[in-house]
Formats: sequence, C-alpha cells, structure tokens
Amino acid sequence: MFVSPSSAWLSASVLAPSAGAYVGYLRQHGYCARAIRAYLHGVGHFARWLTEQRNALDRIDEALVGRFLTRHLPICRCPSPCKRGVHEVRAALKHLLRVLRHEGRIPGPSVRIPPAIREELERFDAYLDEVCGLALSTRVSRLRWVRKFLHKRFDRRPLAIALLKPGEIFAPPEVDCPVINQ
Repeated sequence: MFVSPSSAWLSASVLAPSAGAYVGYLRQHGYCARAIRAYLHGVGHFARWLTEQRNALDRIDEALVGRFLTRHLPICRCPSPCKRGVHEVRAALKHLLRVLRHEGRIPGPSVRIPPAIREELERFDAYLDEVCGLALSTRVSRLRWVRKFLHKRFDRRPLAIALLKPGEIFAPPEVDCPVINQ
C-alpha cells in the first residue's frame, strides 16, 4: 500500500493522534473523498513544518497558522504533494484547529479585548439578557458581532459611542453592501 508523503508527515507529528478525528469531522460535514485528500495534504504540509520548526502541540493557534501561511508558503520548497495554495490550506487548518479544540488538545482562541470594549460588551449583554430577554446563544452571536465592530472602529482608542453614525453601524467598512438610509 502506498503512503503519501503528507500522510507520513502527519503520522510522524504531534498531530498524529487527531488525524482520524480530523477525517471523521470532514466526513461528518459532507466533504467528498477528493476534498478530504486535498485537506489532508495541507494538514500534512503543516505537520511537516511543525516538526521541522520543533513546535509543540500547545503552541498551535491562529497566530502559528498565520506564520505558516504568510512566511512559509510563499517561499516553500517542500516536496509534493504538499499544498501551497493559501486559501485551501487556510481552510484545512481552520478545520484542524476546530478538531484539536473539540478534542481538548489545544485551548480555545484567545481574544484580547481592550477594557473599554469589554465593559461596553458587559453592559450590552446585561441589556440583551435583562431587558430583551434573549437566549444565551443569541446574545453570544450578537456580542461577537458588536465586539468585532467596536474593535475595528475603536481598537484601543476611547469609546465614543455617541459619535457613531447610522451608516457605520448598518454598513461597516469591511462589508461590501449599500448603506441603509434611515
């Protein structure tokens, strides 16, 4: 039986114990055999790089994946059949992070929220809960969107909610849609 280099790289890495769960996750989410094979090549490539860089399992997170995508892939000379397409490899590794977190092998993503934004989110969550009576799952979703918006709009600057204009709220700069007039 032929074993591809990417399979060998994966099985010789810190990711080996999660390989079966990764394939199972992709199958469960409706990926065809061809897509699973392509994603495994991307994960195998990442596994090879992890091993070469001597990165431990507990160092795997979005930042490390970002380094692989932006620093290694553009200059990659690894042998085939490793994947070098940033979009495909990014998607494969995003699924990998989900599997590793679901298995409890790596911690959840760390989100650094500036104190002013965190306080505003706490007040907004209390309003959504106590005044609006929204379910936890709905509040979590809305808080995520508001956190992203506030972070993008204010970052570490002081919050000035009163200065926000409807156009900024209804059509944030990263969304490519017409502004809703009110």
